[in-house]
Parts: sequence; structure tokens; C-alpha cells
Amino acid sequence: MHNENRPPALTALARRGQTAGMFPKLLVTSVIVAIIWFGFRYMQRLAEFRAHHQRGSRPRPSPGASGHGSDAVDLSQCPVCGTWRTVRAGGCGRPDCPQARGR
Repeated sequence: MHNENRPPALTALARRGQTAGMFPKLLVTSVIVAIIWFGFRYMQRLAEFRAHHQRGSRPRPSPGASGHGSDAVDLSQCPVCGTWRTVRAGGCGRPDCPQARGR
């Protein structure tokens, strides 16, 4: 308030003191934001981990297992028309289809 009576060196020191007081505030604010940010990331990873292990707790059929639990179907190609069909589906509809005879 009495800046006119102060020497210029003291005025510069007073300004520097105000600026230096901002650094701890910025540092504390940055630390708080970082804690919140990494906390949310940790919580998200924890939720994904739990969801993965809940899904993983069910028994899975082995890839080479035959019979139960396998969605794989064996296909064979018709030598006449070139279509891929299951053995159960029968032939492709042509009279010379070898898969229709195998039925």
C-alpha cells in the first residue's frame, strides 16, 4: 500500500514472496489431482480383475475335447459344387452329390 516509499529492491522481493507462495499451493493441488487420478485407475483395474476372475471361475472345455461343450463342427467340401457343409446337413441338392449318397 505504501509502495511509493519502498525502494525498488524491496518491492521486487515482496512480489517474489507472493509468487513463491503460489508454488506450494500448485504442488499440493497437483498431488491431490494425481492421487484422485491414480485412485480411479486402480479402482477400474480392480473391478476388471474381479470381473475376469468371476468369469474365469466357470470350468472351460478343453480345446481338443470332443462331445460336450464344443461348438466346433466338422465340415466337408462337396467335390461337385465346392460348398462346405456339415455331414448331418446332407448333400447340396445336386443329383450327383456324394454327400447325399452317404446319408
